[in-house]
Amino acid sequence: MTATILVNGEPARHRPGLTVTELLESRGLQSMSVAVALNGAVVHREEWAGTVVPSGGEVEILTPMQGG
Repeated sequence: MTATILVNGEPARHRPGLTVTELLESRGLQSMSVAVALNGAVVHREEWAGTVVPSGGEVEILTPMQGG
């Protein structure tokens, strides 16, 4: 069984019960400096391991950019 979620606006299929940490690891982002929002609310890094992405959830993964 899989759950469909949106990651940065793109549909993605994952197993039910997937945490934010597991999602980032599956995308090779676990060690990067990123910010995560779930359904429009910021999820702080210390909450990633315990935050489950629900089926139909919308995740935004943001990376910092430098400008000048």
